[in-house]
This record gives sequence, C-alpha cells and structure tokens, in this order.
Amino acid sequence: MALKEMYPGMINSPETTITNNINESDTIIYVLDPARVPEPPNLMTLGTGTNAETVKVLEINDNAITVERGFQGVAKSWPAGTVIARNFTEYDYNALKENIEDLEATKETPQGAQEKADAALNSAKQYTDQEVAEVSQELAAHKADYADLKTDYEKEPTKFTIESDDTYDRETLPTVYYKKNGWVKLIYSVSRIDGELMLRGENLLRLPVGFRPKTAFVTLAVQNDLSTVPPLEKMTLRVHSTGELQVQENATKKIIHGEVVFYAGGGTV
Repeated sequence: MALKEMYPGMINSPETTITNNINESDTIIYVLDPARVPEPPNLMTLGTGTNAETVKVLEINDNAITVERGFQGVAKSWPAGTVIARNFTEYDYNALKENIEDLEATKETPQGAQEKADAALNSAKQYTDQEVAEVSQELAAHKADYADLKTDYEKEPTKFTIESDDTYDRETLPTVYYKKNGWVKLIYSVSRIDGELMLRGENLLRLPVGFRPKTAFVTLAVQNDLSTVPPLEKMTLRVHSTGELQVQENATKKIIHGEVVFYAGGGTV
C-alpha cells in the first residue's frame, strides 16, 4: 500500500495574516510575511478554532501564494487580517498514524526474512542445477563430436589406383591417390601408350568427386624417358576443380610423374 504524503512542519508554527479579502473560490492569497509560509507543497490553516479552513499551498510568488481551497474544513470567505499559519492538522496526525501502521504491518519479521532467504536459495539451486545439466549435455555432445573426429583423424586412408586406358599407361609406375582429414595426396606417373610425347592441354587423369580441389592451381612435375637417368626436366601441370590433371606445356620426355597435396574437404576416405 502506498504511504500517504506527509508535509514538513515549521518550528513554533509562526503566524502571518492575509492582506486581501477572499471568497470561497479564490485560490490566490496575499500574505503579510511570506517568510512564514512553508515551502510548497505544504499545508496552512486559515482562521482559528472550529471554523478554520486548511488549505494546501501549491506555489509562492513574492507575497502571493496559490492554494487548493478546502483541503480540510469548508472553503469560505475570509477578510484581510485573518491569521494563516502552518499548524499541526488532523491530516498530519492521520497521515503519520496510518503510515506507521502500514509500515508496521508490512515490516519484515525474522521468520519472513528466513522464508524469503530459503526461497531465494531454492531458486538459485534450481537455476544452477538447470545450467549445470545444460552444460553437461553440451559437454557430452562435444565429447561425442570429438570422438568422431578423433576416430576419423586416426583412421588409415584407403589408397585408390587410377588404371590405364587405351591412351595412357598409369600402371607401369602406379598412379594412386587417397584422402586424410580432407587433404588429398596424388602420386602419378603417366605416359602415352603409343610412345608419343604429350602436348599442352592433354589431361593425364581425372579425379572423382570428393577428391577434387576447391579451386584450380598449378603444380610442378618432372619428365623423363625410361632410357634416361637424372637429372630430370621440370614442367608445369594444372589441377582443375573438376578433377583433371592437365599438361600446361608440350613435353620433351615421354613419362610425366610427381606428387601433389591439396585440400578437398570432407574426412578421411
């Protein structure tokens, strides 16, 4: 319940007088000594005895005060010279009494304080238990994900062989590839079956989907003849995102071989 508004008093309730005649509806009163008017909002009493009227002071402007008439008692006409003062009123007494009673009724008891503390502790425990349970579930999920990743990481990859066809020999020196943790390694050795030199633009092989790079790139290879020994000659190849290993310059030797590593995504195969 909201407390009733209480207004400060003035020591010894100093009196002054009004300097104008007022009727029951006038709300501006002129006083002789504005220093004896309390800071608004506040209460003052016009007159004395049982016919007095309590007004509420709303504003002070020099000697003029703006009031709410008939705050307690009946608004009536008052002549100039009527006493006006900040007296202790019935409203002051009742406001003080009711506020004390309300505060007394709502004040915290040791038992009530303990009950609130217990309730807060239980709420905190429930919240903590819920948070711990959610974290435990997330941790278990992360552990499962980690276990899957660890298994995939430790798994030995399967090597795949690219076989020869009517044009290219890829098996005299095997051409193989495999993927581990998303990385593909291709080891190749390719020559033409008809013994001709390979020309720029020829595709030595094509990797299947899942073993192709995200973007095309150029890599170095070496070339030689079966009848020769090192030093070997270098040449450039391009690995396309569509899987082709393509010659980028005309070969001067019959066999092209090398190895290349690139990222294709996915796990270990």
